[in-house]
Amino acid sequence: MKHNKPTGFTLIELSIVLVIIGLIAAAIVAGRELITQAQLNSVISESQSLKAGINAFKLTYGYFPGDFDNAFSYWGTDCATTAANCNGDGNESIDYYSNGPDGVESLRAWVHLSLAEIYPNDLTGVGVQCDNRSTMAGENIPIAPFGGSPQESGWMLWTTGTFPSTRSSYSTALSIGNKENSGCWNHDAAVMTPAQAWTIDKKIDDGIPDIGHVQGHHNGSTGGDCVDGTAYNVDDPDIECYLGFLLE
Repeated sequence: MKHNKPTGFTLIELSIVLVIIGLIAAAIVAGRELITQAQLNSVISESQSLKAGINAFKLTYGYFPGDFDNAFSYWGTDCATTAANCNGDGNESIDYYSNGPDGVESLRAWVHLSLAEIYPNDLTGVGVQCDNRSTMAGENIPIAPFGGSPQESGWMLWTTGTFPSTRSSYSTALSIGNKENSGCWNHDAAVMTPAQAWTIDKKIDDGIPDIGHVQGHHNGSTGGDCVDGTAYNVDDPDIECYLGFLLE
């Protein structure tokens, strides 16, 4: 009579399988990290390109886009149906609370940049959703290359007391953030971890969240877990930060 030997994996075979699984897991983690680093580099390159275009606009027209008080004379109804909805007020500030849905300077700024052939886009420049100042990535502000779903992360251009963090003065800044949880208002919700924000900051600035031309914040302030004192809280793995790139 024949006796069938029990079949199964030997210890060597199990070890080989575990090694293979470990290598696959490591490759997946490394691949995700490479994708994240590529996205962070995209944030850097896109922010620098946008800043250069915004500064070129100011050099050409004497005002920041959105604040330009003679825009209708240049572009007429290609900008908006009326001068009031096209022009800014020329007060050297890109206002976020201004002139209703068709005249908010921080939204109209992207239309000015497009008409000046500096930043090609088909953004509306008009407030949407909940009130006259609400932002929507892909509709009235550009979609950002990092964050939640494409419709959640966006670029804002505004003059705000958020930057610098001391709130002792106002600065004009380009910022990247996710849309606030309410689905309304603007894009100043956290979009990246403190370590990711620090990576960007140290590459193109000083790596310090509350000074320099790159500043890290948590939902509009340096409170929360984005920063610890005057340094990024890099040991916190949660998404806690959004970033501002100061223009002045």
